[in-house]
Amino acid sequence: MQNLDSVQFEREWTKLGLSICQTIYSDPEIQKIREALQNRGYLSVEEKGRFIDICNRIKYEIIFQTYGKEGSEGYAEFINNWNSWFQSKAMNSMQDRSRRNSVDHILVGSSPDPEVFLLNFEKEISGNS
Repeated sequence: MQNLDSVQFEREWTKLGLSICQTIYSDPEIQKIREALQNRGYLSVEEKGRFIDICNRIKYEIIFQTYGKEGSEGYAEFINNWNSWFQSKAMNSMQDRSRRNSVDHILVGSSPDPEVFLLNFEKEISGNS
């Protein structure tokens, strides 16, 4: 991987972010948490914590599979590209945090809100396809 221009990086990173979100949503543990939310109408603190842990695990598994493990040349190039992109693009939207969708959260390095993600996933993803 070489240093990419921000437009090319954003295109590739957005595509990967969508894939990360789809993988998160289809995870069996995430589906159990989703069922609990549908049954009760809310998530416990423990369920929210598990959701975030699973999101982070899946996100980094996919990033490492795509760019290489932490410490590798490919991962270092990804981090450089991500930092440049983040500085130029994402920092401008820090004021708009509440309007981010789940993919946007993954792209800027945060986890999506568990309840919003689980309740609105199909609608959000159809808007990003």
